[in-house]
Amino acid sequence: MPVAQPGVCNTVKQSGLQGHPELDTLRRNYYQWLMDTNQEGKAGDVKEREGDLMAAINLYMKAGMPARAARLVSAREELAGNSELVGRIANALIKGDLYERVRRKGTGLHWESQ
Repeated sequence: MPVAQPGVCNTVKQSGLQGHPELDTLRRNYYQWLMDTNQEGKAGDVKEREGDLMAAINLYMKAGMPARAARLVSAREELAGNSELVGRIANALIKGDLYERVRRKGTGLHWESQ
């Protein structure tokens, strides 16, 4: 089990760890800890900051966060041109919207029509 603690990656600048000889190891351990604890959304944030946008998108999708994935795709022309990726995200957004409508109906709220 990794020994990294939550927030290691986010607090590097504030903590003065820049230049620390173990910084890369701390970052890797933090990322692994996020994955081991099923925090794919936060792991996606790490990958996004690192510039690995496809990994970030895949992690956001796995975490059930298609809106985050859509934000990344819409901001990058090279990603927006990938029709398979855009379709996968669009389907997840549609499914999420339908799920939210059904959930609201089940809690006594009115069904929203298109």
